[in-house]
Amino acid sequence: MKSNLADERVIHRLKPKQTIFIFAPEADVVFVGGVGTLKTSSLIKRGMVLSQESPKNLGVIVRKNFVDLRDSTVRDFELETGIQVSKDTKEANLNNGSVIMFRHGDELP
Repeated sequence: MKSNLADERVIHRLKPKQTIFIFAPEADVVFVGGVGTLKTSSLIKRGMVLSQESPKNLGVIVRKNFVDLRDSTVRDFELETGIQVSKDTKEANLNNGSVIMFRHGDELP
């Protein structure tokens, strides 16, 4: 029996550094940390905040390796948001017309 993604959604309490990163008013912010410091989770939350605040926003999340993008980032995005990423377009469409694209480094100019 396949489980419902919404039932598996990951819930985390934000740590102070995550809150600063997610809600930073600056356009260019960096969140650096070791394995398991919720960097990807924080990036997903920041992307969602920016896309929800700006209807018809076009955002992009990039990973160097396609396998990491597919097996980690896209999977985490779907679990945390409950929004499916299209396998064909590699895009997530939000209700306000915003789109978050998922790309790997080889797809960039």
